Amino acid sequence: MQEPLQEHGVPFDGQGQGSDGDLHAPLRRLVGQRGRRPVGVANTMIISVLERRHEIGLRRSLGATRGQIRIRFVTESLMPSGLGGIVGVVLGAAATAVYASTAGLP
Repeated sequence: MQEPLQEHGVPFDGQGQGSDGDLHAPLRRLVGQRGRRPVGVANTMIISVLERRHEIGLRRSLGATRGQIRIRFVTESLMPSGLGGIVGVVLGAAATAVYASTAGLP
């Protein structure tokens, strides 16, 4: 009988390491992927501000403070990311439930 991870195509030697013997490779891959995402979010926010300089100037001339404008931009970035996180969790849970039921897992 094969190891459970090997049944699903994951190379695993039973010692807590991948088949190449490198224990930290999956961790480095995960950190690398997580490290790039904040840069993308920051880039999107910078472009958003640069493209809306006219709107920011108009708001400032109508009496908005820098703090109010900052809160507006932060809110505009948090709403889609929060919604995306919720949708991701729901879809992930649904996909896991479907996979578990088709594979006969509890």
